[in-house]
Formats: sequence, structure tokens, C-alpha cells
Amino acid sequence: MEELKEEVRVYLDGSGIGRQVGVAVVLFRNREEIRELRKQIGPEDQHTIFEGEVVGMLLAAELIRAEGYVDMEVIGINSHSQVAIWVTGSTRGSSGQHLLTKLHDHMALAQCRCGEVAIVLRWIPGHEGVHENERADEEAKRAAGGDSSPTCLLPKACRGDILISRSAACQGHL
Repeated sequence: MEELKEEVRVYLDGSGIGRQVGVAVVLFRNREEIRELRKQIGPEDQHTIFEGEVVGMLLAAELIRAEGYVDMEVIGINSHSQVAIWVTGSTRGSSGQHLLTKLHDHMALAQCRCGEVAIVLRWIPGHEGVHENERADEEAKRAAGGDSSPTCLLPKACRGDILISRSAACQGHL
């Protein structure tokens, strides 16, 4: 795999454990872990891993916004969910549209805070031995297990309950 060159990189992962969905993001600066955020999304019969990945992008935008000024050209948000990355370009009709709208709003806030720095969503292969990605996976499992970050650290869009996914609810009735 090609070596990523950004000074600031965020890795995210969604996980389903014990019939619960969780997500985590971990921010690295110069390969050093700086901070992470975790959120338990809710039960698998009400939420999907896809939703977790979209919430993860929202949490990643929050970490970037909180990081503040960075003197570089690019900040990378790295996910192994091709679908979640792809739907960020959609404007209507996607599963989890309410989350995508919140994501777009929060990415705009992060971009405003970072000025001319490009914030890039990038696909990376999962479970390929990339230390930073493995850290996000560990934290996502903690989140699914109920260990969310303190509410005051989460963006307002991620505080409280996430709306129930129609997709997950339909799958639960099959």
C-alpha cells in the first residue's frame, strides 16, 4: 500500500459487537496518536454499520475542527467503507440521508476552520496491518461495547440517540 504523507490523518471504523453498533475515529499528527472519539450508535436491529461509518466521518470532521490550524495542504480521513465515501457525494435519496446532511454541515465547519487545507476522504483496505487503522478498529469495538466518549466531546449532531434506520428496521423483520 502507498505510504500516506499527510501530517494529520484521521482513521475511522464502524463495528458491530454484541448486537450493538459502534464507531470510532482516531486522529494522528506525524504518526503520533493525538485523540480519539467513540460513539455507540445503538442496537443492530435499529442501526447499520454503514450508519456507523457515516457518523464516523462526522466525528472525524469534529476532530479536525477541534485540531484547529494546520500548516499543510491536505488532511486525510481514511475509511475502508467505499459505500460511505461514495454516498458523501450524493445529495438525495440515500440511506441515512439525515446523517449525510449533518456530515456535509460539519465538514463545512471543519473546512472553514482549516482554511485552504483540503480535507480528503480516502478509501484504505481494512485489516491490512496498518497500525492507525487497527487503532480505530480497537476503539470502534470499545464503542460498540458501550464505551462512548463523554457527550461534551461529541459534536451536537452525535449527542443523544441517532434516528432509527429504516434499512436496519426492515432487515430485522425479515
